[in-house]
Amino acid sequence: MGGQPRGGRRILVAGAARSTGRRLVAALAADERVAAVVAVDDQPQPDAPEVVETIQGPLDSPELIEALQSGGIDTLVHLGVTAEPEAAGGRAVMKERNVLGTMQLLAAAYHAPDLRRVVLKSTTAVYGAAPSDPAMWTESMQHDAPHSGFGKDSIQVEDYVRSFDRRRPDVTVTILRLANQVGPTVSNPLTRYFELPTCPTVLGFDPRLQFLHETDTERVLEIAVLGPPVQGTFNVAGDGVVLLSQAIRIAGKSPLPIPEPLVSVAAELLRRTIDFSPEQARFLQFGRVADTSAARQRLGFTPKWSSLEAFRDFAGSRLGDREEDVAELREFGDFVGRRLAGDYQVDEFGHDPDLVDHVLAPLLRPLYQRWWRVRTVGLENLPSSGPALVVGNHAGALPFDAMMVALAIHDEHPAHRTLRMLAADLAFTLPLIAPLARKSGNTLACEEDAERLLRAGEVVGVWPEGYKGLGKPFRDRYKLQRFGRGGFVELALRTGTPIVPVAVVGSEEIYPMVGNLRRIGRLLGLPYLPVTPTFPLLGPLGAIPLPSRWLIEFCEPIETAKYGPDAVLDPMVVFDLTDQVRDTIQRTIDRNLEARGGAFGP
Repeated sequence: MGGQPRGGRRILVAGAARSTGRRLVAALAADERVAAVVAVDDQPQPDAPEVVETIQGPLDSPELIEALQSGGIDTLVHLGVTAEPEAAGGRAVMKERNVLGTMQLLAAAYHAPDLRRVVLKSTTAVYGAAPSDPAMWTESMQHDAPHSGFGKDSIQVEDYVRSFDRRRPDVTVTILRLANQVGPTVSNPLTRYFELPTCPTVLGFDPRLQFLHETDTERVLEIAVLGPPVQGTFNVAGDGVVLLSQAIRIAGKSPLPIPEPLVSVAAELLRRTIDFSPEQARFLQFGRVADTSAARQRLGFTPKWSSLEAFRDFAGSRLGDREEDVAELREFGDFVGRRLAGDYQVDEFGHDPDLVDHVLAPLLRPLYQRWWRVRTVGLENLPSSGPALVVGNHAGALPFDAMMVALAIHDEHPAHRTLRMLAADLAFTLPLIAPLARKSGNTLACEEDAERLLRAGEVVGVWPEGYKGLGKPFRDRYKLQRFGRGGFVELALRTGTPIVPVAVVGSEEIYPMVGNLRRIGRLLGLPYLPVTPTFPLLGPLGAIPLPSRWLIEFCEPIETAKYGPDAVLDPMVVFDLTDQVRDTIQRTIDRNLEARGGAFGP
């Protein structure tokens, strides 16, 4: 077990590859009282200190059992209970790892002859969250057990540890019920909740929350492991409480109040995005506060960070630099001043790049980065200058796929080019939509406008499926519709412009179209009126797109200059090029669908 020039403590840490485990292992390895540290996790630990022996495997691995029973281990630290079902591979896998894994770990520990101390990292989630809760929970209070999820698993894990305690009275068992951890490096469902563009809340509720700074987590674990042995269960949290509304303001976010009957729907959407569970939704409705006086009096632990200080440190380190915020605010103020003074320019098509940069693109970025987790590849296939014709598949009831393609080119292409999209007539007949379409760079899908843009060296976007693609039923997802008569190919041939096929995976799932209220749509002047699992059933909330995972690929360009402008008169050339573009997009979609895996994965 490596060199041990100092004290005699030999400690095994289960769950060592997670953020808390990594910090604790490093602290123990640096402590003179510790002779050896064994770090166990089913994930690799490439950054473990050299003096640490690492074991990669489950909690019943032969190497772990041998280390416990013949390695002279005197302290077992169990950090391996997880709160994130999606990351674990599903709720069933999470429960198996949490509960069955603990049983297997304790079975091995029962036969460890040198074991004298067990420390369990548990959670205040064992108290649940309900309107009938007391103002503060003490460790001895009777409480209704959570019916599912992390809280239920933690109660069962605690029960197994107490059973072990009764069978091994020579071992001191310390259970630490930690409040929600925050800090510069912690990532959990609650920290990811505050990283959302807007924070959903339950309308009419403002719960009290407690936080524990990640450095205080490390300190209390060190006290439990290396300090005088103390038997018992202890609540651990920063002093004081923070209201949810207060935390949202500190995070610089806006609340999104949701009526209580619709909370379960919103929680399901969040579950797909940040691994959120129903019990966490109840926590954000009713809150939870634990009395920490026992940890202070018996364990000798006083947190350095209050709940408010801990959250402020998390917000300051993870949610943006305040100086950057001030600079952005100043820049936005300059933008507002220009708008009020009329000091901005638009081109002859109505494109307003100042509005795009300061309003329209920032509004779309949260969808691109957080909601749909868009990954874009192949942007090097789009030229940095000169004309190009981007041709893509079209789906999803509303044209978000076109917007995401345009944003990818605007934000991630080295030249930050603007995609000038050809839009259908309907976009220019709708109030509010019509001027926004022009200002964002779109123009009418007519040959004259498109040719003028290409000859000016612009990147033009076209979606040949049109409404047939946008409004197709979910059963036909990712099956390309007809590409019309090849008008886009004729345009490329006349101007000698390369065609860049683009394949979008992810847009088909945002509004799964299971029906079409065609007659009502016609009365409203619409080509279709989709029925999805949430619309019109949930009213306006049904308009929230589902958080599918997207992959956008720009394919290799198809050169047209070699054919010459007269090739536009050859129907076979036009047909062959149209078919080549369509086949390229379809093959890329099929390949990327398989590579993406689940539509709503992390």
